[in-house]
Amino acid sequence: MADEAAHYRRLREKLSTPVQFVKGVGPKRAEAFAAREIHAVRDLLFFLPYRYEDRSRIKLARELDPGKRETVLGQVLQTGEIPVRSRFGSPRQRRMRIFEVLFRDRAGAFFRAKWFHYRSNYLKKRFRPGSVVIVHGVIRVFRDQLEVIHPETEVLLSAESRPGPDRIIPDMGSLLSQVQSGPENLNFGRIVPIYREVEGIYLRALRAIMWEAVQNFSGFLVSGVPPEIAERNGLPGIRESVHRIHFPETGDDFDALEGGASLYHRRIIFEELFLLELGLALKRERARREPGRAIFGSGFYREKLRASLPFTLTEAQQRAVGEIEADLKRSSPMNRLLQGDVGSGKTIVAAFASLQVVEDNCQVALMAPTEILAEQHYRNLSAYFQALPVRTGLLTGSLGKKARDSMYRETAAGEINVLVGTHALIQDPLSFSRLGLVIIDEQHRFGVAQRARLRGKSGRGTGQVPHLLIMTATPIPRTLAMTLYGDLDVSVIDELPPGRQPVQTRVYREPERDEVYRIIGRQLERGSQVFVVYPLIEESEKLDLRDATRMSEDLRRRFPGFSIGIVHGRMKREERDRIMREFREGLVALLVATTVIEVGIDIPEATLMIVEHAERFGLSQLHQLRGRVGRGREPSTCILVSGAVVAPDSRIHREQELTFEPGEGGEEESTEHRAERRLRVMELTTDGFRIAEEDLKIRGPGDILGTRQSGFPVLRFAVFPRDFSILRLARKEAFELVAEDPGLSREGRVAAREMVKDIWKEKASVLSAG
Repeated sequence: MADEAAHYRRLREKLSTPVQFVKGVGPKRAEAFAAREIHAVRDLLFFLPYRYEDRSRIKLARELDPGKRETVLGQVLQTGEIPVRSRFGSPRQRRMRIFEVLFRDRAGAFFRAKWFHYRSNYLKKRFRPGSVVIVHGVIRVFRDQLEVIHPETEVLLSAESRPGPDRIIPDMGSLLSQVQSGPENLNFGRIVPIYREVEGIYLRALRAIMWEAVQNFSGFLVSGVPPEIAERNGLPGIRESVHRIHFPETGDDFDALEGGASLYHRRIIFEELFLLELGLALKRERARREPGRAIFGSGFYREKLRASLPFTLTEAQQRAVGEIEADLKRSSPMNRLLQGDVGSGKTIVAAFASLQVVEDNCQVALMAPTEILAEQHYRNLSAYFQALPVRTGLLTGSLGKKARDSMYRETAAGEINVLVGTHALIQDPLSFSRLGLVIIDEQHRFGVAQRARLRGKSGRGTGQVPHLLIMTATPIPRTLAMTLYGDLDVSVIDELPPGRQPVQTRVYREPERDEVYRIIGRQLERGSQVFVVYPLIEESEKLDLRDATRMSEDLRRRFPGFSIGIVHGRMKREERDRIMREFREGLVALLVATTVIEVGIDIPEATLMIVEHAERFGLSQLHQLRGRVGRGREPSTCILVSGAVVAPDSRIHREQELTFEPGEGGEEESTEHRAERRLRVMELTTDGFRIAEEDLKIRGPGDILGTRQSGFPVLRFAVFPRDFSILRLARKEAFELVAEDPGLSREGRVAAREMVKDIWKEKASVLSAG
């Protein structure tokens, strides 16, 4: 096994060769690659084409299909610069010139190529009359003539080797015989890879660099998928797969390549997901082996709480309470995710879990990402526990020194049963007497090390690891949650408490603003309260957006008879708390805010949410903001005001039935189109899980989960929901492998073990932090 590990390290060192040493790169181009986060040869090998063009069939002009990318062979007849004649545009635009080349194909038909941005001398030398050129680009018809704008070209026969423009082009077969695979012929006569732009490096040069990298370095690639798993699932080798993805061979399925669904793409995707799941399986195995504390509790406090509630728990809440109760009774630490939509009642579930721990004379720590949310949890838990001998404390960064020191002392002495706080909970002076349960709300906003640090405050040097409950109101698609939280058990609260009113959502455009103001006025006249959210606190020179500060004054002028307040993240805590308290008590009728009110604000009398510049918010944010209304008995409305300029065919037409569509366009989809799709989703449904599914299609899993901040490996090749079937297979194989060989120490598995370490880049103690 030592030899296998040493062999892997030697190959890894070869693949760590700086990219500048690949033929055709050098120091200057290495800087351009670095901007694409391509630093080493391995990065370059996995800089995969994002699409392909089939240039294997070179057509005659009469066979060309306007609107499509086509490849055609032609002989240059003449070239020239043509002035643009227009009365419109700037003086510079009216002085523009076009470089035009007239071609004739071997059947005698004509077509043109045009360049609007060009170096005249270069094009004149390149396209001398008599030259024979392969031309590739989007075909269009202009004034009944076929033309291509800014095509890719390759000169097959230069003018020097031709007797003149009148000679008939030789037989197609003899010309195409020159287009053979190799670094000098990577651009025509084959399926050609198209890469994302690397600044300063033309595509033709980039293909030559990729050819050099694949030819000289792909032989050092090693797979993290054990041979028996690859064979069982019919997967080709990693080296062959990388080669065929970059440079497909004749006969490869073009549509499968273009859709990222070829056998070779599936091989790369499977390996990525397999190593991801292997890391999760190892984390789960490690967590199961950690020493924990079995917590039973008498049940007395929980029965008292249940009897005091003015409502009955939903079936989903009862199911979650039961699952957590069973986990706490085990001697291995609980690692559970509690997932529930906005307003689904996660806090009461956390309260029952906390009481079970307190009944067994242990303490609970609840960490929230913001002071507002921490205060909300503190108020709710204090209200639930008011008839019980349970002490709840609040520890935040804004707490005064005297109060903070007192909280430290009482917590260390075990006098505080449930301590709620922000990042202040992980500060060194804080210690617990007997920490039995850690609850983390919206865990993706904390780093892995921060979560591990809080969990490490178990107290009394017992070495026992506290139970862990993670709560999130950010709905995650069920399949994705199962996979990306594969080291956790998952409880889902998938129903809202009775009495919660559905929130009607409508999208309004800038020209409809007066109608929005009329709706606000009607709600205020009825005595309802209103939120108006802006993306900025103050006016910005860079962004032409409405901001909370200026617009609060505008709203005061529009609605002079009503009290209007403003809250944002730069305000002092005391001032913000005062305004929020007045809003909660009904003294403020309209609250202007930023996303500081995204979570933790519960105002039953608020029935109208206005989100300005809604196109600039993510689906998760919009859904969270909408969740601030609809908490009382009155019907509520959320109005999304969009300032985006969108094409007529992508507008939301309210008279048409809205339906979900699969993600389209991927990274190439325009910002405006993505924003438009988000707004469509918000109008269509209030189901957080359905919203999460669509958000996944639009943004991908990394953005949804904030993986760059959480320490979770970034997925480079897998695309969801397209690759869910591969993901499920990879998960099954990974978890079965760890169950059979927890140390990954048997022959053929050492590379997998080493690659998981490289990919996760986390110490084992941190990996167990959830």
